[in-house]
Amino acid sequence: MNKIKINSPLTNETIQRINGMAQRENIIIVFNNTKGLKPDDLMKLNQNVTVSIIGGLDTKKEKFNNEHYQKRTYYSPKELISIINFFEKIERQLNPLWSELEKCMFVYQKICEYSNYDECEYNGRDAARNLLGVITGKSVCSGYAMIFKEAMDRINIRCYYQNREGHHGWNIVELEGKLYAIELTWDTYNKKDNKCGFRNFCRENRQKFYSNKHHDISTEKDEQEFDVTECPVPILQNALKKISQERIKRIPVENHNGIMTCSIVGQHIVIKDNIPYLQNGTTSNTFIRSDGSSFILIPTNKSNGRIREYIYLIYIPMSHTIQATRIYSEMDLLTNDKELRNNISNNLLSNQRIGRKINSYNGYVGYIEKNSTLRYYSPDVESSLNIYR
Repeated sequence: MNKIKINSPLTNETIQRINGMAQRENIIIVFNNTKGLKPDDLMKLNQNVTVSIIGGLDTKKEKFNNEHYQKRTYYSPKELISIINFFEKIERQLNPLWSELEKCMFVYQKICEYSNYDECEYNGRDAARNLLGVITGKSVCSGYAMIFKEAMDRINIRCYYQNREGHHGWNIVELEGKLYAIELTWDTYNKKDNKCGFRNFCRENRQKFYSNKHHDISTEKDEQEFDVTECPVPILQNALKKISQERIKRIPVENHNGIMTCSIVGQHIVIKDNIPYLQNGTTSNTFIRSDGSSFILIPTNKSNGRIREYIYLIYIPMSHTIQATRIYSEMDLLTNDKELRNNISNNLLSNQRIGRKINSYNGYVGYIEKNSTLRYYSPDVESSLNIYR
């Protein structure tokens, strides 16, 4: 087979060139990871094309520079589409304002609770020691370490794959400048009631971690002991609390002498003619769509310097409740410009679109520009936050 290393996302020109070569011989195209690869592009590849996702099996480490290990990196385009779909399903739920620790913890939890420790095969070959484990829902240690590294690579968190050859595999992850040890295998193997216990997530310092016989790399010339540290339990507990918050809250509306009110995030809401308003008399937070439906936006003053957080509230008359959820945008959604407000109400935050963003995605809504009904997204924001249109 002819191997071709590709250092950028697939383009139609590259696909045509690869398919032309694949008509004469089997081709392997090599990527460091799946970040930037799109299922629509993979579907265009010739059936004689195999895709290699190197991940943790970097040939810079001499022990991985052989076909035994490199075969673990090979996938058909169809297999790779299923793998990417798995990661994207998790990524769509990542809150743009979460810290690296919180994002890492959320991904760790989702993989742990989805999968089970076991040997498995897929399409007639070993699937427990590579990314195919996200299709089967089963993996062993080297597979979990490969899957976790791929997940981190995709969301721009630095992650290392370590391996005691023929014995065990694990990860080291860098979060906010500190190194931590990750043992996804053990938390998956020991979970109870299918709940992730996080007993092996950033819990050991260098001495304790590498003194464990399973992590003994004294004979591994390709490996090094990282200066990992233990993350304090209160910090982990706070992170877990944050990633476990309900995405949608329902608050009962109370009737006080014919006035329907409720309170949320320090704001008092009053309902008039089934339309929610701030009780202080401010009307600029209330938006009314052309179809008669309405909503309130309340800024939380939380941001990462680029993305702002808002509470999006609607009134449900049948249940006499306020439904509240957090949404994210680069723009000041509380603009006084009438044209922009109209576009926000009926396009950016239309009933159909906001429902999809809340129920299936992470609440990021993008932004909208004056004189346009189209929705706009910043490419670098999409890339760095794994945001989907």
